[in-house]
Amino acid sequence: LHAQDGIRDCTRSLVGSEMCIRDRVNDQYGHAFGDQVLQQASQILRDSVGTIDHLGRIGGEEFSVGAVAAEPNHGAELAMRIIRRFRTHPWSNLRPGLQITCSIGVAVLDPTRTAIRGISTLEELLDQADKVLYREKEKGRDGYAVFEPGPRPSFTKALGS
Repeated sequence: LHAQDGIRDCTRSLVGSEMCIRDRVNDQYGHAFGDQVLQQASQILRDSVGTIDHLGRIGGEEFSVGAVAAEPNHGAELAMRIIRRFRTHPWSNLRPGLQITCSIGVAVLDPTRTAIRGISTLEELLDQADKVLYREKEKGRDGYAVFEPGPRPSFTKALGS
């Protein structure tokens, strides 16, 4: 994925998400139960992404979504949609009192503004989404953060702040 790939009229967002409780679930209830949680989380993610978006499991309980959209804020909107679905999912149907949260990092590649946006390759996009995901987790889970490139890169935290 490079800015020259011919997609000049749309923005590519990468949404990296990580469930925050699966390790505790595995320790408390076992790996078979953790797999049930993972299957339901995967379904939430599949139901949240668009038909042209790409969902993949990075490993463990980490997933990424490659989203192609006309609007740069699509990644943040997708992150909010995923978090809301995690919050409202009936996890307690699996175990009474069970709650599963996720943290999400969002980075955007805008092929029309690569010099301004600061990201021009898929590797840079993945790296920035991962960095902002871990920054979000350090500040408190169950929310998302967006990488804001520019002369002085910054992070915007929202929904769960």
